[in-house]
Amino acid sequence: HSAGVYALPGERLETVCDWDEMCRLIADQRPLNAPGKQFRYHAITYGWLVGEPACRVTGKTFAELARQEIIEPLGIGDELFYGIGESERGRLATLETPVAWVKPAVEDPGIPNFVQPLEAMMNNPMVQHACIPGAGMIATAGALAMALTPEEERALTEAAAAALAVPDEVTAQAPGALEPPPAPASAAA
Repeated sequence: HSAGVYALPGERLETVCDWDEMCRLIADQRPLNAPGKQFRYHAITYGWLVGEPACRVTGKTFAELARQEIIEPLGIGDELFYGIGESERGRLATLETPVAWVKPAVEDPGIPNFVQPLEAMMNNPMVQHACIPGAGMIATAGALAMALTPEEERALTEAAAAALAVPDEVTAQAPGALEPPPAPASAAA
């Protein structure tokens, strides 16, 4: 949370629902503070900052990677999603905005007003179908409890670290040139 790119780019919810566009906008963003010098909660952008390199290295979408490395091993494959299919919408509860909710007087660049109130954003079918890694996970209460026990949280952290381990030949490339490593010679035959 010290990269300095905590501001959610774009001005429309449609943009937040477009993985490639969000990655492009975040990559083009000028840091709001010197990277590594100041802690600022990257509430929503963190998911793309961590997710896109993992996707490029593995060749998988974020939803595929999360499902394979975290969700399925926990046995909650039918209870936790990053982007749901239409067939799952009937299982969703409608989130309610607290009666006392008031639009913030000062906009937080990390959670701008166009995505608030967050309950309304999360009730939007477009958002429910999109893969928004920092804010769009949809899960049952049981799946959340399973994923967030101290033991499972440790396992999630270890699985995420393993999934994000980047080979030395990839990290040596210039920023923006991150590409998946070449297939092993035996796989090419």
